[in-house]
Amino acid sequence: MHTNIDVFESYDAAKAYSTVDEYFWGKPPSTGDFFLVVFNKSAKIRRIKIVTGTEDRRSDVLRRGALEVGRRAVDTKQGRQCSSYITLGEFRGGSVEVEDVDRKIGFDVECVRVVVTAGQKEWLIIRTISLWTTQPAGQM
Repeated sequence: MHTNIDVFESYDAAKAYSTVDEYFWGKPPSTGDFFLVVFNKSAKIRRIKIVTGTEDRRSDVLRRGALEVGRRAVDTKQGRQCSSYITLGEFRGGSVEVEDVDRKIGFDVECVRVVVTAGQKEWLIIRTISLWTTQPAGQM
C-alpha cells in the first residue's frame, strides 16, 4: 500500500485499510496523485466502498477522484503496482461505492487505486477502504 500524496505526521497509508479506527491524512492532493492498495494475491472482489473525510473534518474529502481496479502486478522503481487498470466509478460527495465488481470486470483484482482527477486546496482524509470478496464455490 502506498501513495504519492504528502502524508501528515503519522497518518500513513496503512491506516485507511485496517480494522482499527484510524485513517490516512494527507496534504492537499494534485491532479494525478494516487492512493494504491496492492494485494499479495489476486481476489474476486464483489463490492468496494471508499469513504473520505470524517465527522469533525468534513472538508477533508476527495472532491474529484476515480476508483480504479487493476491486474498484472509488477515491481517498479516506485514499488509494486499493476500494469493495467480500468475505472469503476467516480467519487461523489467524498465517497464511492461499486457493487457487482466481479461481474463488471471479468478478472481477479490485484490492485485498487484512487486517482485524484482535480487538485484541491483542502487536505485529504481516506477514512475507510472496504472490500467484499466472493468465495470460490469449493471453499464455502
